[in-house]
Amino acid sequence: MSDFECKEVVLVRCVLLFSLCLFVSLIGDGAHGQEDTPLQPFPTLQISLPLLDIPFNRSDDYNNRFVTSMRQSTELSKSFYQITYPLLLEKLDINNTKPGFQRLGKNLLFTSYLFGSFFSPPGSIWLYEEYQRAVLKNRGVDSHNDGYNLTLNDAATVASRVKDEDLILFKKKHPYDLIRSHAAMYEGGNQLVSSLIKDAFFLGTSLVEGVILLVIISDHLYIRENTSSEANRWTDIQNLKELTIQERDFTGFDFTAWVYDLHRSEEDYTARGVHPSGVGIDRYIKLSDLTFEEVRYLKKQRDLSLFNIAGLFLMEPHKVRPFLRGEEFLLIAKPMHYLTSFGYTVNADF
Repeated sequence: MSDFECKEVVLVRCVLLFSLCLFVSLIGDGAHGQEDTPLQPFPTLQISLPLLDIPFNRSDDYNNRFVTSMRQSTELSKSFYQITYPLLLEKLDINNTKPGFQRLGKNLLFTSYLFGSFFSPPGSIWLYEEYQRAVLKNRGVDSHNDGYNLTLNDAATVASRVKDEDLILFKKKHPYDLIRSHAAMYEGGNQLVSSLIKDAFFLGTSLVEGVILLVIISDHLYIRENTSSEANRWTDIQNLKELTIQERDFTGFDFTAWVYDLHRSEEDYTARGVHPSGVGIDRYIKLSDLTFEEVRYLKKQRDLSLFNIAGLFLMEPHKVRPFLRGEEFLLIAKPMHYLTSFGYTVNADF
């Protein structure tokens, strides 16, 4: 595969993601205003910046690169969106702008915000990597979040600078933590969405619908990409470009690796073989590396992730009056699909 073909695929991925951001911006246009929701007439601002999380931020971690805990990264990302999202909407005032070039321009500015914040710390992709790195760090595996590099040359962010010998030992001693690390980005997206909805419900903060839509829909599309031949092509591109161990992601396509190790928890990590460059272990799992049953299992997860999209229509609270005597109350009830170290769950959140 030529370098031109590599850049072409990267460009296509960027265009597709920007198109998704534009789609989210347009369909969320009518929902940007918070005044008509039964939560609170005027959204409040709730900032949470946990500086210390014990025992995760323990003193024996001084040799490792800085990693936020799952709670810390969720709170940082959530606070970032709760500050910037309503502030930008207030300045743009899209709902009160007449249809035309001016409104389209404002939508494009808002789309650029969604696209840029998606990649920039402490946005959602940064959060994904921090969730994965938290699982790795908990077992002494050092890593680096490339989201800090602020580059879009790969249209992807990875957890790099992970040693092969650390991954070999990681799977040998803690195989189910390795499985969880593959799925941790999906867990992080779900936790961010749930946290945003809970804050809006209990504290009256901005619901930031555009961010919630973008996270849930992009996560579903990513699982769908893992089940397509694009997973093989993109893996070939990464293997072609990443000649040193330092620059490689620890997992590649997250969900092909997840289903692979889920069904091979006792297999030695070195069984993946040698990297195409001849240096290091071939970490990345292609769709073609999976058995028929494993592919079917992964496609099942792709379909079950639609529950998360269905939950988008249920994130607004509804007034409920109980059968017995009593005042009406507000209720949110939505499904949520998770990938786990033992398989998957479909939860009902109330």
